[in-house]
Amino acid sequence: MNKDNLEKLINKEDKSSKEIFDILMQKDNELSKDEKNKLFKEYFEKLNKEYLNDITKKYNDVINDYEKYLENLSVESNKKIEDIIENAKKGNEILDKRYEKIINTPKRDNEVNENEDLGFTNIISGLIKCNELISKIDKEKDLEKYIKEINKKINFLIKLGRLKEAMECCEQSLNLRKDSIIQSKLMCLYGILEKYENVQNLLETTDDGFYKIMLPYAIIQYKQSNYNKSKIIIEELYKAYSEPLKNLIEENYYHSISNGMEEYNYENCISVLLCQVPNFVDFIKNIIENIDDTDKSE
Repeated sequence: MNKDNLEKLINKEDKSSKEIFDILMQKDNELSKDEKNKLFKEYFEKLNKEYLNDITKKYNDVINDYEKYLENLSVESNKKIEDIIENAKKGNEILDKRYEKIINTPKRDNEVNENEDLGFTNIISGLIKCNELISKIDKEKDLEKYIKEINKKINFLIKLGRLKEAMECCEQSLNLRKDSIIQSKLMCLYGILEKYENVQNLLETTDDGFYKIMLPYAIIQYKQSNYNKSKIIIEELYKAYSEPLKNLIEENYYHSISNGMEEYNYENCISVLLCQVPNFVDFIKNIIENIDDTDKSE
């Protein structure tokens, strides 16, 4: 750097860290100790400021990119769903016919019917639709409609095996309003997920739907090795609800896991819970037979 340019640089008011560094290098022998210290201090202050400016710019770039991502998220999500459905249709040509029911999307109206035997893609679209409706409902003004949609969402989540989410939805719903159907489903989900610490509190807040709440409770006691308590509950249930218990043995709700969505989906919950305790149906059967034999002898 020539002498004139160096002098201009020295006299420049707003110097960059690089320019200050150049002065230090060029004028090293001419600067006093105090002048050097002053320039070094200015150099590091500038360096830090430039670094912070650079970081801030990068941060703002990231924020801008993220905002653009959010703007396009809905469009991209819809496209991905369409791609999934299209790939499923293409895959149908080479897969065995046994799997056609899973990957085919039957033609139907836009309205999702929870009692239909839904295919996988329609369960997903039904769940998405539920979430959209729930987000638009003012629960303060229309609690009934809000609870109804939450109930549908719970059904879809159970059908998809997303049981923890279904449990959380049940709890949120019950915080807004008591509902015996949701309470009975929640009792099943507590049993399936082994959330035993929550069972007693739920039982104490239940004042309706005795059979549907106590049957999963009996299964939970069985799972915890409280066989005698489970037996007592079944005996009490049999006194008041003999027909439903007999139907449970005869029809065996295991099949309902792969069937369409029953109303309220209670049978699906019981089915999943029973699958964890394969011997429980025989347990009930033996209790009922003992009661019937005792009654006959008397």
